[in-house]
Amino acid sequence: MQATHIMHELTNLKQRSRSITEYAGEVKKLYRDLHYHHPFEPVHKDDLAIHHVWFESFVSKLFLEA
Repeated sequence: MQATHIMHELTNLKQRSRSITEYAGEVKKLYRDLHYHHPFEPVHKDDLAIHHVWFESFVSKLFLEA
């Protein structure tokens, strides 16, 4: 439930009148919170690296769209 709420915040976050530093800080906080509330359980030793590449590119895309 908490991870879903954080994901909703991340996908709807906009820079608006915040400085780029404030906005990036909020994205980083939500990113950390999401990892905490929705931990990834790798099955294979390569899964974690693949997950990080996908997730970081996803968050980067959200950051650039704002």
